[in-house]
Amino acid sequence: MPHLRPFRCHAGRLRRAMTGLSVLSLAACTGPFIASEANSSGKRTETTSRSTDISADDSTRLCEKNFDDKTNAVGGTSSIYASWTLTPSRDTGREALGRLGVFVSMMPDAQLVSEEYHGARSAMDIRISSATLMHPMSIGFESIPDLRPLSVRVEYDADLGATSFVLRSLAKQQGERQRLRFLACTMLSIVGNAGLPTAPGKPYKRPRIVNPFKKNPQPDPALNRFKDRSLDMLLSRALDAGKSIVIMPTVQMDGKYTEGYKQLREERLVNYWLDLMGTVTWRRAGTEPRTLAVGNTTSLKERGLSGDLYNYPGGKKSTYRFFIVDPGTYELTGVSTDLRRSPMPDMTGTSWSDKSAALGTMSLKATKDTEYYSATEWQDAKFITQSYPTTYCSLVFTNGQCARQSWTSESVTHQAQAAGFAEVTRDREVDGLRLSMALTKPFASFTIAPGDVAVMDGFVLDGAAGSIYTDACKQSEDDIAVCAMRSLKLFRVAPAMPHIEEWRQSGMLGTVAAGLMAKARAVPVSIHPAATVSPEKPGTYEAGWAQRYTLKSPR
Repeated sequence: MPHLRPFRCHAGRLRRAMTGLSVLSLAACTGPFIASEANSSGKRTETTSRSTDISADDSTRLCEKNFDDKTNAVGGTSSIYASWTLTPSRDTGREALGRLGVFVSMMPDAQLVSEEYHGARSAMDIRISSATLMHPMSIGFESIPDLRPLSVRVEYDADLGATSFVLRSLAKQQGERQRLRFLACTMLSIVGNAGLPTAPGKPYKRPRIVNPFKKNPQPDPALNRFKDRSLDMLLSRALDAGKSIVIMPTVQMDGKYTEGYKQLREERLVNYWLDLMGTVTWRRAGTEPRTLAVGNTTSLKERGLSGDLYNYPGGKKSTYRFFIVDPGTYELTGVSTDLRRSPMPDMTGTSWSDKSAALGTMSLKATKDTEYYSATEWQDAKFITQSYPTTYCSLVFTNGQCARQSWTSESVTHQAQAAGFAEVTRDREVDGLRLSMALTKPFASFTIAPGDVAVMDGFVLDGAAGSIYTDACKQSEDDIAVCAMRSLKLFRVAPAMPHIEEWRQSGMLGTVAAGLMAKARAVPVSIHPAATVSPEKPGTYEAGWAQRYTLKSPR
């Protein structure tokens, strides 16, 4: 069985680092994290890595460099902390995630939720039941953290020799970057047999007095080049493994929504959020399921290894996204989005039957979303009291001269802000719905061969996209209802090959990616024969850019 000392070492080091206590001595934790077994003589035999593409230490350095966080400033209810790296070993998914599973069992307040194994691809979902990992333990009463559980997903691809970490939290659960980077890279180092990450230091505190002569640290150009080369290494591994490349357009959010944050938050939030969260899911036909999720929240940072590596704004309306996929035939069978400011509709099950769901079903899950709004409120005057050092004579000679001076402090209060009305930003919890549509037959399909670089039509949601029969619904869980679908509407967006060539020459791609783009070719997409095309509506955003297709239930 795996030797437990490395697991205990990592778990203890993580626990102490996360709680702000002194870090364990590294004497027992140096070198790659390698599961080992005891032989008959009682000595441990270590398993060395099988790939020389990246060293154990460079794998961890890449994880630390890739670590990032993201919260949507317009209406973000959740935050994402994520990283990915290449692994020095190419163990099977059960070996790699098996090590992580043992480690999670030793972590405080962590639970293994689920595991998935599909050929070379595997994933593990973890719940961290205490969000104190997001904060130092020494916090004031005015900054008590939100302690609801956090969800973590770790993915591993043995073909690519790559692994990813995505932690999702609520927007109010803002974490300290060094601590979360340490958590992410500790987990990925265990998956990939890599070196230990840098232990987190003390939380950063802004100095009261800024030294104008102190130079800010400059980014390390060598480390940036290392990060760029890592994407080329990932693509090279993908080509060696017989993978394919898919490039698809999505809606360009900055082109469609040009208003400021205030207007988007208060006036156009519903439409903005439908487009932002709108995702179409392609499922590969065959015995080993693979999915390709395409939308504005499907990047490598947000989705892990299945997300897009690059994106590029082509023209004024499209954003092109670059994915690594397994070859085969893919079918568009899923659509999802979030509907803000919407309660559950009135529904019954009087007409529910298998026949009524001939087109597919829509799941409606109730959500609580955080919204931000501006308000004008009366603010009392604010005062600041500052203390200044001063001296006084504490001992006097008989001739009246001071024999000894002592120090004391003198408090002076002055007004920092006048009373009056001021505009402030507040937040509130609002009902919403998460819509997930599953089709019985594919809306569209395409086929891609190994090594292909395919540019193909993208599909964008038309509003909430789907409509339901409100009399054909049933309750599947406490907060989820499932209804038979009446229709599905999607916009079909044709790619422009000049945009692809512009992207290739932009300098925004690595050497391998740019070389692949030179081989890009258009691949046709087949549409369901029952889908109908609607006439173009002049004056709309989609006019001249996309065609509206509607697929209706035969009921």
